Amino acid sequence: MIDRFVHLIELAVLLIVLLIEAQLYIRQHNAESDLKLTVIRLEKELEESEARCMRMTDTCIDILSNGRWE
Repeated sequence: MIDRFVHLIELAVLLIVLLIEAQLYIRQHNAESDLKLTVIRLEKELEESEARCMRMTDTCIDILSNGRWE
């Protein structure tokens, strides 16, 4: 009788641990997906900033090389 009770407790604990592990796996997967989206967004922002900086640099070089700076 006690042996069956102990096995039931073991089974219950195992099920609880498996549910917690599944929840943690899902959270980890969601966090990883969010991180990938953040990386993509930041890379796009970096490309836009580099392009804007390049345009400003080219404009400054053009102004200085053509003597339009007054």
